[in-house]
Amino acid sequence: ATKTKTDLLTDRPWIMHKYEGRTLPSTSWTDYFTVWITACDRDDKWIFGRSGGMELNENVYACGGSTPHVTKDVFNWFFSDTDQKLSIDGVVYTILRLDANNLELLISTTESGQTTEHKISFEH
Repeated sequence: ATKTKTDLLTDRPWIMHKYEGRTLPSTSWTDYFTVWITACDRDDKWIFGRSGGMELNENVYACGGSTPHVTKDVFNWFFSDTDQKLSIDGVVYTILRLDANNLELLISTTESGQTTEHKISFEH
């Protein structure tokens, strides 16, 4: 049976493996993963529940005295724009890729006429 986007998103936890950014009109992406994402956050699990809840969980490397494998934060999520966008607590991401092994999200912000894009990639 063909899996729905909800199936693909909620089947297994996601772990961020890439965070890139660029300021338009640039076409080249800059790697911000090791610069902006602290070591203890890089292995966090993003767990999407079928009912629209999402947990951000510490994985093996816990931050600031936290315990590994505990919930750090809880959010709500939903698809919009015929499942082309993913909203997590009011932040709307464009889904560039969602399949059995990859989730790739894009967020775009414009400030003072300058548009910046951030691309976040996850794997299981």
